[in-house]
Parts: sequence; structure tokens; C-alpha cells
Amino acid sequence: MGLVEALGAGAARLLFYPSLLYTVARARLPGSRRPWFHRIDEVVLLGALPLRGRIRGLVAEENVRGVVTLTEDYETRFLCFSPQEWEAMGVEQLRLSTVDLTGVPTLENLHEGVEFILRHRACGNSVYVHCKAGRSRSATMVAAYLIQVSLRRTSSKPKGQSSSKLSNTSNIACGLQEGSVNWCKDGMDFHLLGFCLFSCITGALRKQ
Repeated sequence: MGLVEALGAGAARLLFYPSLLYTVARARLPGSRRPWFHRIDEVVLLGALPLRGRIRGLVAEENVRGVVTLTEDYETRFLCFSPQEWEAMGVEQLRLSTVDLTGVPTLENLHEGVEFILRHRACGNSVYVHCKAGRSRSATMVAAYLIQVSLRRTSSKPKGQSSSKLSNTSNIACGLQEGSVNWCKDGMDFHLLGFCLFSCITGALRKQ
């Protein structure tokens, strides 16, 4: 790990609890446009940490059977279920550790996370995708999922139209644009959509 990455990881740890308290306070404000989670489509819920007091409701009311965790271990150690507790609830957890504040999911992790979501989609399950606040790391993963879903739809079009490769940045832009209607419902901001697109492209370019 380089110096910049180490400093970023240290800052994320230092600011974890203050920023989490800010997230909790924002979610509880009357008329807040930042609820704890958003249902993006019939499969994906994008949200903040699945705190212990919220988990049973997610399983019973939202049919959550899969969880994609994009936090580091220290972020969920005391506040969320352990892998064993998730399993006991009948929920499969996929952890793809990503540093807060400065981290972006790797292209490999994006592929793994999207395939995980698509597998549960085929079973009719809901998947809760989260980081600490549901605003950057997890939003990037959900953007990648929406891209892949929209590109799968366009793959059935006549030849010469969109290809289905997630790493193709021009197709990322087209796919995300097609998924923007669902992505921005429930008050999701267009500036967040742009951030997710930027994060996906940045992650892809880092591996090229």
C-alpha cells in the first residue's frame, strides 16, 4: 500500500463514527431525501449499513436473501451481523472490502458483485447492497449492475448496436443512461448518478 492509500485508509478510520452519526442524523430529519435505503428495482436495495435493528425487517418485508458488503471489517464488526448470523437468517453475504472516502471497487470486484446480484435476481430474491452511507462504494456497485442489466437488454438488438462488455467505457455510459429512470426514482440525485459513472470508468481505467 502506497503512502497516499495508507493516509486515505487512516482518514477513513478516523472519520468513521463522526460520518456515520451524520448519516443517521440526515436519515432522521423530517422530509429527508436520504432515507436509510432505496429500492432501485425489483431486485436491488441500495443503502447504508444494515444495522442490527433493521435486518429482520429487510429479510421479512423486502425479501432480502443476499447482501453485498463493500465496507472494511471494522465498519461492520460491532454494528451489523457477522457472516454466521447472516447465514442463520437465510441470507448469503458477499464481502468485497473497499476503503471508505478514497476507495473505488476494483473491476474484479464489480464483476463479482454484479454476478452475485444477477444470480439472486434469477431466483427472485432481493439483494441489499451497502457501504457505510450508501452513497459511493455501494452506489458504484449498483451502477455497474444497472449497466449490465441494460446492456443485456440491448444485446438482443440488431447487430451493430451496444455490446455487453462491462469494461467498455462507452457502453458503460450508454447502459447507465438507459438505467437512469429506475436509478433516480425515490429522490436519487442526478449528481450521484454522475459520480457513479465516474467511479465505474475510473475503476475500469485503473486496470487498463
